[in-house]
Amino acid sequence: MNILRQIDIRTLISIVGCVVSCLTFGGILGAILHFVGLGLGIITMIINTGLHIVTGGPVVWCGCLVLIMACSGCLLFTVILTSTLPQCGTAHAVNLCRFFGY
Repeated sequence: MNILRQIDIRTLISIVGCVVSCLTFGGILGAILHFVGLGLGIITMIINTGLHIVTGGPVVWCGCLVLIMACSGCLLFTVILTSTLPQCGTAHAVNLCRFFGY
């Protein structure tokens, strides 16, 4: 009981405040690190899958490469069409408009 008389109320409040703030900020930091780790895990999984396709050998990933190239070509063609077709019927019309009959 002698030790209780030596503890000041301000010291006790400071100790309790430090413990509560450490637990609070530690929990917040743990949650942030969890989500950062989750995001990095997804990114590394995507990179690992791409590297797995590439390192599988020329026969294994050749079909995937052709599919990726075909998708990229379709995307490029779509971008070109969406940027060119609105110009049809104006003074800046291109030959692609005549191909589609505009």
